Amino acid sequence: MSSGPGRTRSSADAPRRAGGAGPLLVLAACLIALLGALWPPSFHLTDHVIFWNVGRLYATGGSPYDPAVWPAALATYDNVNVRLIIGLGGALWPYPPWTGYLFVPFGLVPLEAGLWALHLSYLAVGVAAGLAIVRALPWRDRRGETIALLLVPTFQPFVYAERLGHFDSFLLAGVALATAGVLRRSPLALVAGALLLFTKPQVVPLFALAVTTLLVRDRRWRDIALASGALATFAAATTVLHPEGVAVAVGGGISRLSLIAPDSINPVPNVWALALAVAGAGGPVLAVALLLSASWACVAAVRWSPIPLRDRTILAASLILSVAVTPYVFSYDHLVLVPAAALVVAAADALPAPLRGARLALAVTVVTVLPWLLYFAGVAGGDHVLSALVPLSFAGLLALSMAALRSRPDPAAAFAA
Repeated sequence: MSSGPGRTRSSADAPRRAGGAGPLLVLAACLIALLGALWPPSFHLTDHVIFWNVGRLYATGGSPYDPAVWPAALATYDNVNVRLIIGLGGALWPYPPWTGYLFVPFGLVPLEAGLWALHLSYLAVGVAAGLAIVRALPWRDRRGETIALLLVPTFQPFVYAERLGHFDSFLLAGVALATAGVLRRSPLALVAGALLLFTKPQVVPLFALAVTTLLVRDRRWRDIALASGALATFAAATTVLHPEGVAVAVGGGISRLSLIAPDSINPVPNVWALALAVAGAGGPVLAVALLLSASWACVAAVRWSPIPLRDRTILAASLILSVAVTPYVFSYDHLVLVPAAALVVAAADALPAPLRGARLALAVTVVTVLPWLLYFAGVAGGDHVLSALVPLSFAGLLALSMAALRSRPDPAAAFAA
């Protein structure tokens, strides 16, 4: 196959679909090595029991929006976070009515077994979603694929979500399914992904817009109707069952905007809080400048991406900007950036040997090392506002990765099927 004037692409340059047991064995060894980090602390200190109790309440006809059920839950199983939120007068369950049904299967299981089932499902779903995302990309050799796979269990948002007990692994599965629905033209995957992402919609607003835009571009009206119909039906049915949840969810969302303030009890790690912490009264101007810079980087990445990666780059960029722009996000929500991480590793893997190693090292540094450094800086400083730099750094890395690919004589050839 020709790859430019006077050149023939060698078999060493040819991409291959991911496969083989080698990378999976390395991934398994990594998970075993990280068992201590992925093992939960006492469930009395995590949020697992909140999600289990919501599932139990939904399964037994109760309501997590009833303030009286939470002191009763404490009497059965003491939990630091539940006690703290009750003490602050906040809503224990600020999610919309449909989110809680995700946890009904776990609420049907007795308490201790249900908590472990929930934790292990987070682990299994997160790893499986990461594996699906990585193996959907073409790889030059198993080294790049293995590095991409290892980025999932070592990713700070993954470990943090696991230990804290949050369900962002299900969001990552939703991203993987929705992406497959768009790129593989699978209505079932698209609907399943949309339903999972609907459980925490504030994390992926621009991703939803990007998915819709690509479907409209391809005139996939039937798929749009199916996904929209499924979401509308699910929202309507669950709202009828728990109408009180709408007001609580809206009120909870509004009240959590106060967490943008750097001096709040738990400042959120988003661009707005970061800008206020750095620039004070000039924070809004700095926030807009940071978001415009990230947007420019993402648009440039899309423009510079090879045609075979164009749609994946659009979706990855929309995830980066989603977590950058949303006013309510925590660092565990950054787990949805795994597709962007895998994409920059695949881009580095496609480069010629002199550049490949350096670009892979840069990808590992930005994706793995930087989030952990920012996290521990937050632990030392008393808040995690600095973690807002993660999506901003991903935007820059994505642009640099696609710029490096564009400099090749035939960038699309590296990803031709």
